[in-house]
Amino acid sequence: MPEGTKECKLKIKDSIVMCDIFAYGKGSIPKKVQRWEEPCDKADILVFSTHADDEILFLGGVLVQYAGVEKLNVQLVYMTTYWDAQIIREHEKLDGIWETGVRNYPINSEFPDLYATSYEGALTVYNEDEIKGFVTEQIRRFKPQVVVTQDVNGEYGHGGHQLLAHAVMDSVDNSMKEDYFPESVDKYGTFDVPKTYLHLYSEKKIKMNLREKLPEFGDRTAIEVMQDAYKLHVSQQWCWFYVSDEYEYSCADFGMYRTTVGDDTGNDMMEHLTSYAEQDRIEEEKRKEEEAKKEAERLASLQDAEKSKKEENSKDVKKDAGSSKKTKSYDSTVLHIVIIIILVIIAAIIVLLILHRRLEKKKTEKTACCQKKIRLAARETRLLKTYKKLDIIRF
Repeated sequence: MPEGTKECKLKIKDSIVMCDIFAYGKGSIPKKVQRWEEPCDKADILVFSTHADDEILFLGGVLVQYAGVEKLNVQLVYMTTYWDAQIIREHEKLDGIWETGVRNYPINSEFPDLYATSYEGALTVYNEDEIKGFVTEQIRRFKPQVVVTQDVNGEYGHGGHQLLAHAVMDSVDNSMKEDYFPESVDKYGTFDVPKTYLHLYSEKKIKMNLREKLPEFGDRTAIEVMQDAYKLHVSQQWCWFYVSDEYEYSCADFGMYRTTVGDDTGNDMMEHLTSYAEQDRIEEEKRKEEEAKKEAERLASLQDAEKSKKEENSKDVKKDAGSSKKTKSYDSTVLHIVIIIILVIIAAIIVLLILHRRLEKKKTEKTACCQKKIRLAARETRLLKTYKKLDIIRF
């Protein structure tokens, strides 16, 4: 709420019952405050529990290890509901699984909690096909890599536990078939569960290590976390049940009922499997690699095109250069011829000028000679005339 708020009003529908209200001041919200995520889209591990508290007493190690420590997608599904009866148990259930590290909101059926001391007795108070149909639908909805549920003998003999275990066994054997509860096939399709484990199952056993200190839980062991979680089921503390890996209902002991990926070599329920988150990461890497590959191919194509263009341009340049060279050579030849012609013309002009000068000189000399002869002739004429006069005089 905005800082400085002093009053708020809550409008509550008639169908809602308010149990508690907690108000927190500014700052970090305590870890115990539950901020639930939606149910998984796909579950790495799907845990089927008959009642609220069975998931802690018998299956809690799975919740702590795979939800709390490994942060996988762990989805809880309950066969029974308490919303129409002991509502407080629904709140205790949420408190308990929150303590174990589960963060995806659980799924409830609409079946009430009815007690039976045997499997046969449970069949008289529940419709087995309805239970199987519900279980099958959850398997097809969440497509789990691992399914975990309770003891086929009902741990201490509870008929409801036995009924759920048998329903899970039958469902994982048939959930991949289209004619097996086809109504959920229409909604979610079929699905074949890779691995299925039953609590206390006698075949292909595994034993979880629940005694190591876990930094994710303040160095508490998984046993200690489950013990603290079970204490949150306040209404059930009168019962004789308790959390332990050292008695006949040990929460650490499981057996593999079914596998499509091979037998275990250790105690890890996720052996031979890859979490959905990791699959998404791998797919994202592949997508990025594919995009990078396509981008590299695109760039290579562009580079090839650019290289081809440069080569074409280079050829054109060489061609132009050759043509230019030829043109220049032709132009040079023409120029040389023109120069030679000009030089020849100049030489001819010079020769003509020289010849003309010589002719003019000869003409001048001839003229001078003629004039000299004329002068001599004239002189001779004058002399003759003079001589004649002298002869006349003499005679």
